[in-house]
Amino acid sequence: MLLDLKETGNQNVQSDVCIIGAGAAGISMALEFEQLGIKTTLLEGGGLTYPKPGSHDLYEAHLGEKFYPLQASRLRYLGGSTNHWGGWSRQLDDFDFIDKPYFDVKGWPIQKKALNAYYKKAADICQIPNFLESHDGTFKHQLKQGVLSWSDGGFENKFFVFSPPTRFGKVYLDALKTATQVQCFLHANATQLLYDENGRVSGVNAQSLEGDVLTVRAKHVVLAMGGLENPRFMLNQQSESNPNGVGNQNDLVGRYFMDHPGFQPVDLLLPEKLNYRRHQFKDQPVMPVISMGQEALLKHQLNNFCILLNQKKDHEHMPAAYGNNAWFEQHEAYGTYQAQFIFEPSPCRDSRVTLTAQKDQLGMKQLKLDWQFNQ
Repeated sequence: MLLDLKETGNQNVQSDVCIIGAGAAGISMALEFEQLGIKTTLLEGGGLTYPKPGSHDLYEAHLGEKFYPLQASRLRYLGGSTNHWGGWSRQLDDFDFIDKPYFDVKGWPIQKKALNAYYKKAADICQIPNFLESHDGTFKHQLKQGVLSWSDGGFENKFFVFSPPTRFGKVYLDALKTATQVQCFLHANATQLLYDENGRVSGVNAQSLEGDVLTVRAKHVVLAMGGLENPRFMLNQQSESNPNGVGNQNDLVGRYFMDHPGFQPVDLLLPEKLNYRRHQFKDQPVMPVISMGQEALLKHQLNNFCILLNQKKDHEHMPAAYGNNAWFEQHEAYGTYQAQFIFEPSPCRDSRVTLTAQKDQLGMKQLKLDWQFNQ
């Protein structure tokens, strides 16, 4: 069922689960609970389309020394950031989970294999037909033409596949409308966690910008608002028992903020017509990239990364002396490629989300993002 808090007026709702945030995670969970017969309330702060001027001001924020596109990176309407997602997809690597001695924090408490059973369903939700093939060697075996062969140095080819991309707010709108176990409220901005007599979270207060209040009592509450709004909401839940916000006993809420920066530091001379671009394979768009295997990453104390090769139209600016290199005797045609590096930063404790004293229209303190990297 799809409801609009601006139209229903004040509401009191009882649910098994309350999910705050109707993006990829929130909508996926709500529809799974629908299939399981679990009564669920799903809260979306925006409407069905890009918000009108003024309502997006709830995302107003402050920055530290480093720039970050705080407004552009988030979309406050049904489907969340899937509304501008590029569709890039690949499975995580085993390397992403293990302890790295050169990081100042431990690895994940699970291994990659713990996720394997769920990838097929996730790929179906994201409308990716051959997702599993991208990781099991099928692409590596069948896409030998147009990619570099690596014999040493630890380099290897990896592959991205692409969702159409799936705009969750459109693709799953009808499913939300016809759901019998899920109530999805639009324009319902979560403001306050509720507690029972034992101090356990037992619900959520939400409100529209017009002042309509929704109270949801639930056995379980899920925060699915993303890497910026989740910590902002938690830090805003200050009380006598939680003076620094809920769940923040170890001063970790909002810390270790990460994104994957990219830069283009170098041009490369390589064989002409390499196929490091997005192209169709069977019924699936696929794109090879250059990366490194786990052994080499650990040996050189590197973080995970990939390199995209974008061939330039010409290479006339290259010095003529390059033509004397013996490499050219083996390759009649060569091209100039711009190498775009995209990398995983190491965990940085001081890269963090905090709050300012300034408040938005709902009385919630605005966030400050101090995005930092380790040396």
